[in-house]
Amino acid sequence: MPVPTHNVLTCKTKISKKTKCQFCKNENLYYFCCSHGSKVIFEILGKNKWIKHKCKEREVALLLDHIRSERFSLNKEDLLYEAEKYISKMDFEFLPYENLQKYIDIEFNQLDLQFGSNESK
Repeated sequence: MPVPTHNVLTCKTKISKKTKCQFCKNENLYYFCCSHGSKVIFEILGKNKWIKHKCKEREVALLLDHIRSERFSLNKEDLLYEAEKYISKMDFEFLPYENLQKYIDIEFNQLDLQFGSNESK
């Protein structure tokens, strides 16, 4: 998704309100969107520095959604490679590559139990 370009003369705040993160449940956040299409959640709104909200729970949820979407088209080894590419593309900060196999195993095991699969692990 391209990053919107801003012009001080034309960019207008559309919404700026206190909000809660749907992933980590932090209630001290601020949702901001503008007329150029930017949508950001900030932890702190200051005069010179606005600090974006960084959320490990969100990264895990997005990764698990991606694993689920690829689960039936890839084997575990290819899914690991695909997940590494996804994390790199999304520029995640909290998910180290060494934890990927754990998330993939969890998802495979949950789906195997759910569908009664007898796949070898």
